[in-house]
Amino acid sequence: MAREKTAEKKSDGTRAKIFEYALEFVRDIGVDQLTMRRLGEKADVSPALIIQYFGSKAQLLNLINDQKNLQMLEGLEERPFEGDSVQDVLFDVVDRLLEKDLAQPDLTMAVLAHSFQWERPDEEKFVSILSPFIDAMVLALRKAAPSLDEERARSGSTLLLMCYVQSARITLKRNMEKQAALDWMSGYISMIARGMLA
Repeated sequence: MAREKTAEKKSDGTRAKIFEYALEFVRDIGVDQLTMRRLGEKADVSPALIIQYFGSKAQLLNLINDQKNLQMLEGLEERPFEGDSVQDVLFDVVDRLLEKDLAQPDLTMAVLAHSFQWERPDEEKFVSILSPFIDAMVLALRKAAPSLDEERARSGSTLLLMCYVQSARITLKRNMEKQAALDWMSGYISMIARGMLA
């Protein structure tokens, strides 16, 4: 029993070490240069062990992106979404998402590229990640517009995030700066805000 716990701790430590090296690699060298072999060399483990722990490169990149999303969620505890109107709140959401996604555009593009290949468990994981974002948006929207019912706030928030994902693909392919992307998305944001209040 003690041996199993020791092996499990070692296994968790190795997995964490590999993940930290992957984060550094993606940040410092880039997604395109990341291979299981190069990561294995850096972490001093075999590529097969990385695959055992994380699956494919796409799955590892998704985990890295998930961590970035969690960091953004943690930041919402200190600084929630805000705005004086529904439209202002939606612009704040998109502004913060762009800030996160444009910081490492190659990571965002890689994750988006694999999102169309998702299986059902991936969709469920995506929804579980989005739920706290949507909850935070609903709180901010109802604060900005107290007469807005929760169902409309939730539907509009979900729609905004779906539109954002598609818009982010175009934004990244066109190498837009954040302000240009916000300007480009402003029509969608305004339309969603008007629809929520209709």
